[in-house]
Amino acid sequence: MDFLTIKELENKHAVRYSARQNLCFVRGAGAKLFDSSDKCYLDMIGGSESCLGYGDTKLTAAVTAQAQKLASPPHEYYSEGHGALLGKLLNNTGFTKAALTGGAPEANLAALALIRGYLKEKGDTRQKLVIASLREQETAGGTIGVSGGAIASGITTTTTTATTNTTTAASTSGGFRRAYVRLNDFAALKKALTPSAAAFIIQPIFSDGGVAIADYDYLVNAYALCKSLNVMFFCDETRIGAGITGKKFAFEHYGIQPDVVTLSRGLGGGLPIGAALTRDAIAAAAGRGVLDIDGFGFGGASGAGPSSAGGGVSALSLAAASIVLDRLDDGLLQKIENMGEYLLSRLYKLTKYNFVLNVRGRGLLAAVELSGRIPAARVANQMEKAGYLISATDGNVLRISPPYIITKSEIDEATTVLSELFASTNI
Repeated sequence: MDFLTIKELENKHAVRYSARQNLCFVRGAGAKLFDSSDKCYLDMIGGSESCLGYGDTKLTAAVTAQAQKLASPPHEYYSEGHGALLGKLLNNTGFTKAALTGGAPEANLAALALIRGYLKEKGDTRQKLVIASLREQETAGGTIGVSGGAIASGITTTTTTATTNTTTAASTSGGFRRAYVRLNDFAALKKALTPSAAAFIIQPIFSDGGVAIADYDYLVNAYALCKSLNVMFFCDETRIGAGITGKKFAFEHYGIQPDVVTLSRGLGGGLPIGAALTRDAIAAAAGRGVLDIDGFGFGGASGAGPSSAGGGVSALSLAAASIVLDRLDDGLLQKIENMGEYLLSRLYKLTKYNFVLNVRGRGLLAAVELSGRIPAARVANQMEKAGYLISATDGNVLRISPPYIITKSEIDEATTVLSELFASTNI
């Protein structure tokens, strides 16, 4: 099908929530994608989703074999790959229990349900969630309201009052109340952790927010403060890509052990899946029926939470995630760390241009922050025309997150073209 027909059909039938880039990819190989006219592009943004690249032999074989056998059993029953995947996911993590879900929103709902159930079982009436944010007032962009936006039956946004560094949202449904604090502002966090605070939620890296990284001292001190106040610590890692930092979890870079962590992007190698990991004491509330409250029920009619068989996770996603975890445990994490260091070393050379304000990153998730004189979106479009995919994100930042199988020569190729583009920029 030609590109014009593809566009016409989608524009005719699709509900449009956001604009499309003017390309259609029809196949991939390694870290490369090919559009409908067979032009080749080096993918430097897809690693947080298709972490093993495109056409990975083992992943393709596993998913194909599972599709030929059973794509998705009824979720009320046991699933052959569910328990095995949980074992791989929990191995050497410090967590003892996990819930699998259909994606990021459900994973964060599952985590909130675990927190709610645990508190309810203890008779703890605290209802305030303190959430690290990049803005004083969040309105949209997150998976369940953890990074912005509202969800049904649990966190409401009926009344919002902005203060210097915090924003609160009152609840009228008896659910959680939110208080946003700026990332890396420890004084604001201390102020927000009042006696009503039940949990602190943080993304160690805001991938969709210009790759903003939590300062080491901030996160470690936040963790210690939460422990001293008996406030639950929840790391939302659904949006950065499982293993993309060179460790299984981004929080490992800080030497902490949160009460709950959630994953999604990258875990299924491009197929949808999410997970919430915790420890026995918190997970026990689920088995005692405590969680069917205020719309946070596990495996209920809405399907919002994880059921006994994986909460809407297809057997195909289970098979794919099993391969991803095998690869991460079999040396891929070390390769990500090595390639990430190399990628950053190449990007740091771009700081010779006076409009490059900052280069930062962790593992294969990197950012180049530009001054306002050079729109990041324009650079991304120019790179796309040259056959290289990078993305422009909040804060006039170029985000670079290639598949985990990227090679040094491919990094050299992309960063050389980017440097040449910067060198030809007339400002």
